[in-house]
Amino acid sequence: MSGDDWGDIFAAAVNGEYLKSPLGVVDVVLGNTAWSTKTVKAKSPMNQAVVRLISGRNSPTFSAGIRDPFADVQETGNQVLRIWNARIEQATQSYFHLRTIILMRNMDDFRFKIFETTTSQFDPADYVWTLNRKRNFEGRSIRNAQHAFTWQPHGSQFTLIRRVSGSARSFSVRKPTTLSQQRLLDSIGYSRDWVTL
Repeated sequence: MSGDDWGDIFAAAVNGEYLKSPLGVVDVVLGNTAWSTKTVKAKSPMNQAVVRLISGRNSPTFSAGIRDPFADVQETGNQVLRIWNARIEQATQSYFHLRTIILMRNMDDFRFKIFETTTSQFDPADYVWTLNRKRNFEGRSIRNAQHAFTWQPHGSQFTLIRRVSGSARSFSVRKPTTLSQQRLLDSIGYSRDWVTL
């Protein structure tokens, strides 16, 4: 299941419009509400407590003129959050409510968990940035040291780390049986006169 599949499914479920937005902040809209639709692979979606949401490419080189992101790790991290905040600010000019709807999925077992959260800005003063062993940037809450963001300097990928909501809903879907070739052809009314040699 691709992100586009999930966007189509969710838009149909709420009678909204799927925009296929490249920014990933405004994917599905209905009235003055916009959802970012995220799908996450999970081995055990029923039990997983944290998800990583890829949330765009935030480049402080292009947006803030930072030539060496490692020179001041804290300032680079702050700029990454300011880029995110600017994207959210732009979205709120058109939509009053911003939400993120996350579908965790295991397509091997057809097990799923779904939850929704508010899409919001982040105050850079509330986070401290350090480098991990892969030299990616990690933002942690000053209040509780909880890992909140990862930013990769190569490619500028920004990832939000989110706890799975206690109101999340788990469900499974029974895998359909595989149709034989003949049964499939019969179901569409195929006959040999469709083909002329």
